[in-house]
Amino acid sequence: MPLTSADTSGSTSTAPYVSGAWPYFLRALSWAQKYNINVILDLHGAPGSQNGYDNSGQRTGNPIWGVSPANVTRTVDTLRFLAKEVGSQVSVIELLNEAAGFRGDDWASAVRQFWLDGYDAVREAAGQGVKVMIGDAFLTVNVSYFYFGFYLC
Repeated sequence: MPLTSADTSGSTSTAPYVSGAWPYFLRALSWAQKYNINVILDLHGAPGSQNGYDNSGQRTGNPIWGVSPANVTRTVDTLRFLAKEVGSQVSVIELLNEAAGFRGDDWASAVRQFWLDGYDAVREAAGQGVKVMIGDAFLTVNVSYFYFGFYLC
């Protein structure tokens, strides 16, 4: 089921990513269930790029995810949609791979708030049945534990 405007607080455009993978993703989840394989759903690319690295799907020297409230909101909306649609079929949802908290205080603050909002969105949509995973946003274990450690569950 594709994401619709009713599922989001903003745009449903998939740009700059290639669309069409949803049916294949659902097929892979059904195979995992059939063969009793645990699945970690890892949101790897966010609109505007969460780190500028190629693993965000957009290699750029100027990532804008963390300074664009609209992009952060789209990412939370996407997590909510994924949790609602497939949360019962996965073991873990990683909110976002390698967000660049090192890009400055504004990014670190955006990432911290995103972890809270993303966690709430997953819990609201999927309940307690799925675990939620976060990263350290490249801020070291000590800093990330202080801000995020209590959400690891």
